Amino acid sequence: MINIKRNVLLGGLSAVLLATGVSAQNFMPADPVPKAYDSRILTYNVDEERSEVSFTLLTGSHESQVDGWISFRAVSTDDPAQVGRVRLIVHRAWLIADDFADPNVSPFDRPLIMTLSPMVISSGWWNPYTGNVNFELYLTTPTGPLPVPMPLNMEGIMTRDVLVVQGDNGNVPDGGMALTIAADRQEFHREALFSTEIGFSAIIGDPVFLISDGDLLGVRRCLHKRNGDLTENLGFMPPVPDLGLDAVTLADHDPVLFSLEEGMFSETLGWVGDGDLLSDSGHIVRTNAQLIHAFQPETPGDVGLDAVHADTFADSARGFLFSVERDFISALYDCPIRHGYLLAENGDIVATNHDLLAHFHPPYDIDPDHDFGLDAVFIRRNGEIWFSVEEDFMDAQLGLIRDGDLLSNRGYVVARNLQLLHGCSPLEDLDNFGLDAFDMGTFGADVDSLMP
Repeated sequence: MINIKRNVLLGGLSAVLLATGVSAQNFMPADPVPKAYDSRILTYNVDEERSEVSFTLLTGSHESQVDGWISFRAVSTDDPAQVGRVRLIVHRAWLIADDFADPNVSPFDRPLIMTLSPMVISSGWWNPYTGNVNFELYLTTPTGPLPVPMPLNMEGIMTRDVLVVQGDNGNVPDGGMALTIAADRQEFHREALFSTEIGFSAIIGDPVFLISDGDLLGVRRCLHKRNGDLTENLGFMPPVPDLGLDAVTLADHDPVLFSLEEGMFSETLGWVGDGDLLSDSGHIVRTNAQLIHAFQPETPGDVGLDAVHADTFADSARGFLFSVERDFISALYDCPIRHGYLLAENGDIVATNHDLLAHFHPPYDIDPDHDFGLDAVFIRRNGEIWFSVEEDFMDAQLGLIRDGDLLSNRGYVVARNLQLLHGCSPLEDLDNFGLDAFDMGTFGADVDSLMP
């Protein structure tokens, strides 16, 4: 474990940089935060390779690497004891430990998810000019408290771009906890794009904009492309109606690849089905028959295209990853292929719906074989799958999961629907507009947090 306290004493910033392997230019506070900080929120994505947690319990010592994210709100209140320091509030945290050496004797669920305690404010002080930070961190789990006393007293370095801190809960016999976090700050990528299940009125100017379920939206910039902008090169006879937007992926060779909710005849391409993968440059990238060919469907027909992802970081031989709108029988597997499965173009079943929801707690006691669908999918560089389902369900631990929420196959909610729509400010008084498509492109593959 990296001894941050000792490193800070021995050489401050330089020692921390050497201990963590982070480039010095990322640490330089060349653009110091002004005195009037205006309660800005900074979110940092935890580097799993450089972060870890350890517990000393009656059952022994338990250690794991840590993934996830943590965010802070810095408020413009000077510390009277040291000029330049501002008050720091830990805004949100989602830390995941899934690497305990011996899970058979570990007292924790897999994965162990740690969040901020709602009962106590985690806070401290930060000097944005020097980077020195210290704060108390009160953690809990979605199912109850950790088996150790809180808080952790964290100390280290924090700049606009990098967070490196370490702390523990003191010398507690059979109840010790130590945590090291090395994290990089990343804004939500400007090309994080999605579509909704239903249209709405967006308050993004004057007059109010009407957004359809076929428009391509962005987390930062609400309206990225109108449905007509996506389809204008596909040879449809005008006037072209809004054809919906069911799947989206960003690829290196085409600006936007997508599928439609409704099929339509094209004067240049012939019939364009709702299961075909299209490019906004004006061609069919894959027909639906080509996507599912390796599965050897027993009956012909378009089965739709509900989600798609350009598999940039995995074995390119798998081709596109996708889900279908309608179940079909596969002669290859001699069984039904369900609409909630994540499939690969080469014929692999990447994940069943049960696989994707393995760390959630749906009401399978009512129907063990129920498939909740797969409406949107994005694969991170580390293999984690972000996705949405077609049907709401009540999770035994997390409560109501909506079809517009973005989920992780690690068992947590990446972002609620209204958080994705924050930049659009919907006029309608609804808490969910659905999530039909989502993608962040290659530049977004390392982003952990979508929180504002």
